[in-house]
Amino acid sequence: MLFSILKFPIFIIIAIPIAFFTILLAFYKIGNQKFGKFVVNFLGFISKPDIYTWKKLPSQKTEEEPAPKIIEKAKPLKKIPKKSGLEETWWKIEVQK
Repeated sequence: MLFSILKFPIFIIIAIPIAFFTILLAFYKIGNQKFGKFVVNFLGFISKPDIYTWKKLPSQKTEEEPAPKIIEKAKPLKKIPKKSGLEETWWKIEVQK
């Protein structure tokens, strides 16, 4: 259509960017997104306002909860027999999880 309306040099000047953009839309990806989706996201980002506001909600005081009771640690009932250095280290690692 452009070829029939415009003279050849002007057609080439206009057709090259259109062809380039068409190839980008068909094959190029940016950040695992198709180029078309990237362009739509980019235009959406530009059109949104850049002002972010934060509104602090009024604090809602609830009834004071009683402090949790402190439970004392129970002493171990049995002493674990002495093991080799490797087994003792393994046991300490397992118990600390």
